[in-house]
Amino acid sequence: SDDLKGKGVRLRTIGDLSALPDNCQQQLKTTEKSKTENVSLDLILALNYSAKWEITEAVKGVLRDGLDEDEVDIEKFETYLQTNGLPDPELMIRTSGEHRISNFMLWQLAYAEFHFTPVLWPDFRGEHFLAAIHDFQNRERRFGGVPQQTVK
Repeated sequence: SDDLKGKGVRLRTIGDLSALPDNCQQQLKTTEKSKTENVSLDLILALNYSAKWEITEAVKGVLRDGLDEDEVDIEKFETYLQTNGLPDPELMIRTSGEHRISNFMLWQLAYAEFHFTPVLWPDFRGEHFLAAIHDFQNRERRFGGVPQQTVK
């Protein structure tokens, strides 16, 4: 906890933590609640996480709060997600040669760019990360739109 704070890292956990031992749950809660000065990085730790579970829990929250149909829009619904208050990822790096997202952050990845690499996670190094960043920098981000075409 103090190690992370000293480095400007703020911890956030997502997932169903109830399956973890009580002492682990308590340590994670304590670390998350501790104030971090000069935050330079948000570390999101996904434990026992499933996007389908997260969306189902969000729907349960909406129902529990008794919201009317016309009160629920995208912004309101997002307040019920575990990533509420965090920016959506801009880049998803998928290792191991897999070309799927495996039930991970389905809502949040709607407009993310994807980089697939055959490199296994334990072998993923700085050079691979830089290659992914370079690939990302050379893309035209459209956020669901179509490419702009030149009109003649």
